[in-house]
Amino acid sequence: MLGFFIGIILTILVVAGLSVQALRRWSQRLFGDLLVAALTNVETELSSIKSMSDLSAKVKELREELEALQAATARKQEEFDRRERDVEHKIGLERKRQELEQQKQQLELTASKREAIVQLREENLAADRKRFAEQMEFHDQRFTQEVTYLKEIIGDIAKRLPSAEIYANLSNDKK
Repeated sequence: MLGFFIGIILTILVVAGLSVQALRRWSQRLFGDLLVAALTNVETELSSIKSMSDLSAKVKELREELEALQAATARKQEEFDRRERDVEHKIGLERKRQELEQQKQQLELTASKREAIVQLREENLAADRKRFAEQMEFHDQRFTQEVTYLKEIIGDIAKRLPSAEIYANLSNDKK
């Protein structure tokens, strides 16, 4: 910033009529190399400008350059904004994909749980059917044994009880 102001002051002094050599010696004593570099820049700019029309042309050229740089900056900013929107869009899509994947995994987990429960119930049902079949067979055998035993008891009782025919014959003989 200091170099800019010094450059302006030196430009005014050159336009006022001081020789460049005198300004160079004077500036070198006061400010050193920084001022010499600024003076060199001003000197090159002033050497190309010879009149007020040259100065106007230079100002016009610098304005056009400024407008071109502003347009380039606007294009770069638009490109940056577009890339940023694209990145945000891709991030949004990735989040949505992850959410859907989590939902899919949750559904698969729920389905797996249900399948495991159904399989366990089927195994329990098969075990219950087998146990029921074994119990029915046991009850059938036990019932058959009981019936056979009762038939034997009744047969034994029937053998030991006096027969009604015999009793009836005995009562006919007494008369």
